[in-house]
Amino acid sequence: MIKNKEEYLSSLNEIELSWVNEFIDYIDTNYQFLTITIFRQLPMYKFYDSYLKGYILLSTNKNEFVIHTLYFDIIENMKNILPNAKFGKGCVKVKFKDIYAKPYLKQMIDTIIIKYKKQDLLL
Repeated sequence: MIKNKEEYLSSLNEIELSWVNEFIDYIDTNYQFLTITIFRQLPMYKFYDSYLKGYILLSTNKNEFVIHTLYFDIIENMKNILPNAKFGKGCVKVKFKDIYAKPYLKQMIDTIIIKYKKQDLLL
């Protein structure tokens, strides 16, 4: 059972590790107020005391990098931006070979954080 970020990262193959590390580094560098945790054996940035109030969770599967969030409207907007991606209600799945999607995924993270910060001001 994975208990920390290092254990999770050590479980990944080379391409998975490359993608996950890039996005962890991006969040850690640009949003130092967020802390990574392991949730259901995956790295997650939880915005409040409960993940049900907002988060960004990173994962991989055989061929894809996946970003999960509860901000479904942001996921919906990404359908126009990343036509080659796959989507679930709360996730964007991008094939590892689609390196051109990376800047858009980072912009998506920025949008999620902006929305979180606006929401946080209202609480």
